[in-house]
Amino acid sequence: SKIHTVHRRTDDETILRVERVVSHTTAYLHHLSNEPSLGLYFVHDHVKRSLPIFSRLQDDFHAAQQQLNEVSYDVDLSIEAASQLYLPRSADKLRDLCAKAIKSIKEDNEAIQKKKDQLKSELHLSLNQRIGETPRAALGVEGRVVSDVVDTLLK
Repeated sequence: SKIHTVHRRTDDETILRVERVVSHTTAYLHHLSNEPSLGLYFVHDHVKRSLPIFSRLQDDFHAAQQQLNEVSYDVDLSIEAASQLYLPRSADKLRDLCAKAIKSIKEDNEAIQKKKDQLKSELHLSLNQRIGETPRAALGVEGRVVSDVVDTLLK
């Protein structure tokens, strides 16, 4: 029985020693995990993982800012052009251009009409030379049809 008691005491002592070792180990691990160099390692790791994401976001931000600057520049130019469009001199320029275009169209129409009249007289002259100086009533149906076609085409 004495041997058994010694053994039990050893167990109590072992348990006490194990508890002390565990307590000291826990305290040591707690101290080690909160050590500044380890904290700096975690900060470094976080920065290392986050930096590419922030860099990509910064690039996206700069690209969006560049697009915004281009759109702003376009809007500024549009506003400037629109403000100049409503100035009286712009309206005068537009009116002058329209007047020139109308004058040019009238001149072209007059030239076309002169050309038609010239062709009409040449065709009538040519028909009169072929048919002779026969009056229109005496030409017959074919001659009147040809003369009417010439008149219709060159109206």
